[in-house]
Amino acid sequence: MTPPYPTEFERLLRRAYASQRRSAVTRGIPFLFTFEQWSEWWLTDDRWSRRGRKAGQLQMGRKGYSGPYSPDNVECATKEQKQKLLLTSLSSLSPEKRAEAYRKAGLARRGEKHWQARAVVTPLGTFPTVTAAAKAHGIAQPSGSFLAREKRNGWRYLDGYAPKPAAIAGT
Repeated sequence: MTPPYPTEFERLLRRAYASQRRSAVTRGIPFLFTFEQWSEWWLTDDRWSRRGRKAGQLQMGRKGYSGPYSPDNVECATKEQKQKLLLTSLSSLSPEKRAEAYRKAGLARRGEKHWQARAVVTPLGTFPTVTAAAKAHGIAQPSGSFLAREKRNGWRYLDGYAPKPAAIAGT
């Protein structure tokens, strides 16, 4: 007989199960684990205590990055192992398909997803990056950076912050 009130540990497990299930469904991936199967999988070999998103921590991943999350289609691996497997499997793809796969896997850090990307206001409107603004204006990216940094011809960074060029930064 199960106790009428779940323990704190069971509540933690149920929250994690619901979170992973919701994440899979949001990404359009079938999630076929019951709570009992899922918790049994994580409690095997003390995986639960080593679970996480940081380097060296364990994650549940689908075999070959395809199919549903189900007891017979998942494996336990670290983040690094999963990324290495993904990168080696992408080497046979065309450059276009490889770029798309990198983007879907969250490995692309270019353009507006780059941590240093800043919005730019120009006479043609607001753009997520200097590169996008320069392309719309038909000029080179360095010219767009110069215009935004110096606040010339109606160009400026949206946040008002303009970084110093590397050559002048030390002065």
